[in-house]
Amino acid sequence: MIKLTDHAIGGYERVVRATDSTTGLDACIAIHNTRLGPAIGGCRYMAYKDFDEQRYDALRLSKQMTYKNTLAGLKAGGGKTTINAKAGKKSPEFWKSFAEALDRLNGIYYTAGDIGTTQDDLLELHKHTQYALGYRGKDSGWATAYGVYNSINGAFNYYAGFDNNLAPYALLKRSVAIIGLGKVGSRLAHFLTSLQPCITVYVYDIDKQNYDKAKKRFNKLDFDGMGPGRLQWCDSIEEINQLPIDIYAPCATGGMITEQFASETRAKIVCGGANNQLLGDASQILTDRKILYVPDYLANSGGIVQVCSSYNISHDITTSLKIEWDHPLVKEKLENIGLKVYDLLSQSKIQNKPTDVVAKEIVEGKLKNL
Repeated sequence: MIKLTDHAIGGYERVVRATDSTTGLDACIAIHNTRLGPAIGGCRYMAYKDFDEQRYDALRLSKQMTYKNTLAGLKAGGGKTTINAKAGKKSPEFWKSFAEALDRLNGIYYTAGDIGTTQDDLLELHKHTQYALGYRGKDSGWATAYGVYNSINGAFNYYAGFDNNLAPYALLKRSVAIIGLGKVGSRLAHFLTSLQPCITVYVYDIDKQNYDKAKKRFNKLDFDGMGPGRLQWCDSIEEINQLPIDIYAPCATGGMITEQFASETRAKIVCGGANNQLLGDASQILTDRKILYVPDYLANSGGIVQVCSSYNISHDITTSLKIEWDHPLVKEKLENIGLKVYDLLSQSKIQNKPTDVVAKEIVEGKLKNL
């Protein structure tokens, strides 16, 4: 039987631990803010050492979803679920018990995919609740990657002094380093090498097989210019960090932009799909060195933009639509992320503040005025 236990956390509207001794479910659902609409954020299924670690992950990610959804212009608040994979294995009964927990929240939170949660999982969840999104069509990694691609374009247009537009060949003869070739990183490589002429993309992943798979997949699609010189493997992050890269795109784990990295990097722009990239005062150091940093929750907002475009949040289980990232209505919104990046960088320079500080002030100002 499902059991809900509330945890009072300052600054959060509701934090709930949902457990089921029969199925092994142990979920932490953090709802940060619902002023703009019901909280939306994915369900992360992974192993946590204890509940404190699990709850901390849910808290920081749900807050980030508030910033992401607000900056993206969505009528949605921020929330997140973390499920401890050590407690229970996936099964139809497991997802049914999680669905019951969602139903008991009465529509203040919708979940979607995240690390460890597949579309099949979401489809199973959808059988029992209307508060599950992202169970149809391609996974949102394509939309996230295209949003990051447009963020890079917007940032480089600003760096180069171009007008606030998405010039298709802005990155001519430039170089990009992608760290992590998962669902987002590999697809970012796809967009960069297929849509930009003469660009060089350096990549690293902890598993070189991900690079081999990406090369095989891209070559099979026969994109122009997808030769060996366009996509180059590096044996370590340290190797990449020694290169005179124009754009650094972290797309793996968080915390990669350390104070040391910010002090030593040769990149002109940092813009990637990973969550929670900054550590310490890295943002201020980048600003002082005139290196452009695009807040991760803006750059990687494409996935939630697609999810919200594909579903009518109306408590009607029959209203899901199969709309992919390249649907004209969705694609335009993803391209607009680049325009938002350009504007944010402009405001950062005018106010002489790091971009993450400016973004935070924009979000908090918008929520305060509701």
